[in-house]
Formats: sequence, C-alpha cells, structure tokens
Amino acid sequence: MAGELWEAEQELSRCASGGVLCDLSGREPEARRLRAPVLYGICVSELTAVHSRGVRVRGAVVEGALDLSHTTLAAPLSFVDCTFEEPLRLDSMTVPALGFVGCTIPGDLPLGGTRVDGDLVLRGTRLGSLSAEGSEVRGNLCLDQGFRTTGPVLLDGSEIGGDLLLAGAELAGCDDEGRSLVAVGVHVGRSAMLHKGFRAAGAVMFANLTVDNMLTMVGARIDGVDGWGDSLNCIRARINGTAYLRDGFSCAGSVRFSMASIGGRLLMRSSEIGGGDQRQVGFAGGALHVAGDLSLEGARIAAVLVLERATIQGRLELTGAQVNGTNADGYSIEASGLHAVGHMAMTHGFATTGAVRLRGATLDGGLRMVAARIGGADYEGVALRGSALRVTGGTYLGDGFEAAGGIRCHHATFEGGLLLRDAKVTAADERGYAVDVRGSRLAGDLDLSRGFHASGALELRNIHVDGELRITDARLLGVDDDQNSLHGTGIHVLGDARLNDLEAVGTIRLRNGVIDGNLGLEGAVLQGVNRRGAGLLLNGVRVGGNAYLSNGLEVTGGASLRNTTVAGRLDLRRARFASWLNLGGAHCAELLDDPDSWPAAGELTLRGFRFGVLADAYSWQRQTEWARRQGFVDWSPDPYEQLAGYYVSVGDEDAARRVRMTKGWDELTHLKTTRPAGSWRYRLWRRPFGWFAGFGYRRWPAAALLVLTVLAAGLVFRLAEHDRAMVPSDPVVADAGGQPVRCGDAYPCFNSWVYGADVVLPIIDFGQDGSWRPVDSRWWVWSRWAFIAAGWVLASVFVAAFTGLVQRE
Repeated sequence: MAGELWEAEQELSRCASGGVLCDLSGREPEARRLRAPVLYGICVSELTAVHSRGVRVRGAVVEGALDLSHTTLAAPLSFVDCTFEEPLRLDSMTVPALGFVGCTIPGDLPLGGTRVDGDLVLRGTRLGSLSAEGSEVRGNLCLDQGFRTTGPVLLDGSEIGGDLLLAGAELAGCDDEGRSLVAVGVHVGRSAMLHKGFRAAGAVMFANLTVDNMLTMVGARIDGVDGWGDSLNCIRARINGTAYLRDGFSCAGSVRFSMASIGGRLLMRSSEIGGGDQRQVGFAGGALHVAGDLSLEGARIAAVLVLERATIQGRLELTGAQVNGTNADGYSIEASGLHAVGHMAMTHGFATTGAVRLRGATLDGGLRMVAARIGGADYEGVALRGSALRVTGGTYLGDGFEAAGGIRCHHATFEGGLLLRDAKVTAADERGYAVDVRGSRLAGDLDLSRGFHASGALELRNIHVDGELRITDARLLGVDDDQNSLHGTGIHVLGDARLNDLEAVGTIRLRNGVIDGNLGLEGAVLQGVNRRGAGLLLNGVRVGGNAYLSNGLEVTGGASLRNTTVAGRLDLRRARFASWLNLGGAHCAELLDDPDSWPAAGELTLRGFRFGVLADAYSWQRQTEWARRQGFVDWSPDPYEQLAGYYVSVGDEDAARRVRMTKGWDELTHLKTTRPAGSWRYRLWRRPFGWFAGFGYRRWPAAALLVLTVLAAGLVFRLAEHDRAMVPSDPVVADAGGQPVRCGDAYPCFNSWVYGADVVLPIIDFGQDGSWRPVDSRWWVWSRWAFIAAGWVLASVFVAAFTGLVQRE
C-alpha cells in the first residue's frame, strides 16, 4: 500500500504518525500534490496510526473532492497554505480541532452539524461560501486575518464555546436575501469580534445572538443591506458584555438592536449608519436594554434613530452625532418610553434633519442639548416632543441650541428645572407655540434668558415652578391664536418671576397665577395687542413679594391688573402705558408711581383698587389728579375714598377733607357727562352743598354766610325802620288813632338786628318777626321773604354739614 502512495503522501503519512508538521511548501508543484482518497485514509487513520497531535500539512495541493462528512476523527486536522482543487465536505463530522490557514477552497464549504472539540480555524482562507448551521465549536471559531468568501457565511443555530473571530475578514458574497453573514440563534461563549478591517458586501444577521462577553465591530464595514434595508440585525440579541460599533464602523443600511439586551455598554462613537430600512430607520433600538452607557458620539446616521421603550442603565451620549433621516411623521429620533438612568447628552454639534420625540421618556440623569440643532419638525410643527417626559436631573437646552419647530412637553416633570439660555426656536408649531410646557412641574427654575429667541409664543398654562421663572433679555416674536406671546394662566412660581428686558410682539398673559416671590417686568417692551386691546394681562394674580412694572416698561396695548394682589410694593414708576391701565379690584401693600406712568385721561380704571401705603409723600392735589385719570365716564368714588382713608391714617385730616370735596365735584361732573337729563335735580341740590359746605367736609363757609346774611338782614330792616316801613303786626296797636307806637311796656320795641336774626334763622323765635312786619310795599315784603328763604337754605346746609348728613363714605 505504501508503494502506491505518492511522494508527498508518503511524507504526510510519516509525519502524521510521528505527530509533526508535513511541510511541502518548498517542493516542486508535482511533489506537493495529495490525492483526496489518500488524504481521507490518513485523516481517518486507515493508512497509518495518527499521532494525538493530529494531521498537519503545509503547502499541499489536494486533488479530488475531500469528503469527511459524518466522520469522527480522533486527532486534530490542520491545513496551512494548502490548495484544494475541488470542494470539501465537512458537515456532520466530529474532530478535536480543525484548521485551514491561508488555504484556498473552491466553492462552498459545508460544516453544518459539525462538532469541533477545540478551535475551528479558517484564518486567511479563501472559499465560496461557508455553511455551518447547527455546528458546535467548543473552542474558537476563527474566520479572520484575511478570511475571504465569495458567498455568504451561514452560522444559524451554532454553538461556539470560545470566541467568534472575523477580524479582518472579507465577505464578498450574499445569500438570496442580501446577507453576507447569517448567525441567527448563535451562542458565543466568549466574544464576537468583527473588527480590524472586517468587511461585508451584504448584511450581517445576528438575530437572537447570545454573546457571553463582548461584541466588537470597531472599524468594521458593511456595504450592503438585506431585503428589509438592514445592514446589521441584532434583534433580540443578548450581549453580556460591551458592544463596540465605533471608530470607523460603517454600514450602508440600518442597525437593528430591537429587544436586544447588552450587559455592558453599547459604544457607536464615530460610526456611519446608512440609508435605513423600509421605514426609514437607521438605528432600531426599540425595547433595547443596555446595562451601561449607550454612546453614539460623533456618529453619522443617514436615517431615523429609534430608541422607543429602550432602557439605558448608564448614559445616553449623542454628542456630535448627526441624524439625517426622517420617518413619515417627520421624526429623526424616536425615543418614546425611553428610560436612561444616566443623562442624555445631545451636545456640541449634535444635529438632526427632523424632529425628536421623547414622549413618556424617563431620564434620571438629566437632559443636555448644548450647541445642538434640531433641524426639522413633525406633522404638527413640533421639533422636540416630550409630553409626560420625566427628567430627574437638570434639563439644559441652551448655549446655541436651535430648534426648527416648537418644543412641546405637556404634563412633563423637570426635577432639576428647565433651562433654555441663549436658545433659539426658529419656528412655531401649528398652534403658534415655540415652547409649550402646559401642566408641567419644574422642581427647579424655568430659565429662558440670555438672548433666548422664539419665533412663536410660550405656553406656560398651569405649570408649577419650584424655583424662579426667568424670561429676561429674551425676544418673543410670535403669537398664538389669541395673540398671546406668553400664556401663563394658572402658573404657580415659588420664587421670583423675572420678565425684565423682555421683548414681545404679542400679549403677556399671567391670569390667575400665583407668584410667591417678586414679579419683575422692568425694561420690558410689550408691543402686542390682543382682540380686547390688551398687551399685559395680570388679572387675578397673587404676588407674595413686590411687583415691579417700572424702569422702562413699555406696554403698547392695555395693561390689566384687575383683582391682582401684591403683598408688597407695586412699583409703576418710569413705566409707559400707551393705552389703558386697569387696576380695578387690585390690592397692594405699597404703591409707587409717577405722572409719567399714568395713562391718558379716561384710560385708568381704579374701581375697587386698594393700597396700604403711598411710598412717596406726594401732595393730595397730585394724588387726586391720579384718581381723575379714570375719567368721568366710567367714574368711581373708590379711589377718592382710598386716598382719603390713607390721609386719615397718616393724620392729615385736611388732605382727607380736600380729597373728599374733590370727589364731590367730580361726581357732579360724572353725572353731567353721563346723565345730564336725569340728574339735573340732584346736581342742582348738590352744588350748593359744594359751594357752601364742601359737600359736608367744610362747615365754616355755611356758618359764615349765615352770619353775613343775618347782618345783611339787620341792615336792610334798619333802612326800613328809617323809612317808617316797619309797623306792628297787631292791628289794634297799628291803628291807635295815628298815635306813635309806645313800646316797652305793652308792646316790644323794634330792633332791626334782632328782627333780621329772627327772619333769617328758622325755628328760633326772638319775638320780633311776630310783632313787626313791613308795610305792604313790594320791596320790603319781598326782602323779608328772600331773607327767610336764604336763612332756611343756609341753616339747612350748616346743620347738614355740622351733623355730617351730606358725607358719604
């Protein structure tokens, strides 16, 4: 039998029995040839007893088809730099170790059902396709360092006890579905390494893959996609260590980690992900679980990034990443229901062409979008959607952050506050809002300052801010459907609300809000006017500190503080209310204002306004002029009584009386203006009280006029006495035969001064008017009647003023 063997075969037989390498590489081509049947006989120990080290050959040329299928080899089998002229069959074989290093194998290599107790090595080997479904390799499966195929590599259902190595491998062929590597349901006992120049012409299918250690595809390149548009499919994969798809990793289609579990980190820094699947998804991470960080820093994703219902136990890093695709709804990032225990960072060059959806997401470590850009909006014009979003750490969207649509976070929770400093929202949503956080709760500050720029309105209805509200040095250049630039009805701020140096083209509305600290609108320029003509609406607001509507505040439309309560100071100095100002029903502890801040006459509403202290000691004339700015149409006595009460409280009774007298005159002007016909009788009666008694607050004019009237009557009737025009009222005495009247004994003598007092003063009777009367001359009789009438009027005015009957508090 030995004589029938060729020289190379004899050499191999000797080396196999001795357990040494059979090196044929230096021989002539004909001296390196081995026949497949002979090689089979040596491998299965039919021609010679094989040493435990196995059959090892280098540089051989094997002619014929070597078929080792369904065989069991007792010793390892190793081929180095060998050439096989016909395909091999190695399926369902059992071997301690199997190696092909630098070999060339034509056609397909079937290894399905093969069991290798050690390593299975195809390093640097070139072949058609590799089919190893259901195989078991207890050691490493090495398809690396120049391994080349012209067809696919199929590993479905394989069990690999060690590493799966494809570092530097090139898979140039694909199956019918466009996949170059198919490893569905594979278990890798240690690591799967497809790095250091790994390249696949088609997709890589790792569905249901289990890797006990790490998956590394650093610098790997996948040039093709399968029928679904995926380049790397790791759906339901379980990787107990870290997954590295970074530093030059690139693929033409999508990467799918849906429902996968990664025990360490998933690192995709500086990777390139191509055009996406049929749903325009570039990275599919729905229900993905990562025990460490998920990093896509510097990654370039040509389609949509999906992280819906994903759980990231570490940080989610997207710094410098670019997501350039959008789905049918306009989203570039779909992360609804995402839970990240660490922070989510989309900073320093992060950009998308579409919107970002974080609806219902939970970010325990915070959200940072510094110097980032969301370049598109969804079907409702929203660029960042985060309804029911919960952020435990701080949320910072600033320092150059830009959004091409609205930011909508209804009923969200921001445990560390929400900061949009130096941010720009260049477009509004379909409702006109640039930032919409209605119903949200902020455990820190809400800060839209340092040049914040919004092309839409702010929707802050019913939000709760545990810190401060700062919208300072900001520009609100858009309005909602009601012409509001800021809609904050029902807002509750535990700290200060600072809207200083704010510029708004629409109305600022904070109706029924609660601000426990100070409210500041200093230097704000409010150019908007809503349908009711208002530019500033603070109706029903409760301010626990001071309210500063001052120092350059300009309101083009009307300003309403109706029923507002300011526990401290209401400062209106150096403000300009170009239209009307409504303080009806408002309350403040201290009022500061100046004439430059007063609106035009008739544009100030003060009905029910109450203040505790006037901060500056202005004259009563100035303050009544302030009250008169309410005009005489919608006139109210409230501001006068408020002023009078204040002056009484500080001990200035004279100022209080003067204010109340001014109120009386202004009331008559109001009646004459609004009800000239129906009020003339009342005005006719009231004016004498104003002239003679200051409406009951000035008694001495009526008393003085009454005294002067008495003296005038005495003088007139003195003249009547000299004219013999005064005669006794008793006819008997008057007709005493023409004798002169003898007074003193039987009849009182006439005294013109006492008679004048008796005529002028009602009720009081000195006996003169009953005893004497003027002759029946029209002049003297009319004089008596005139003095009687004047006496009644003046006495009535004096009595009414003295008793306070005409005072109306």
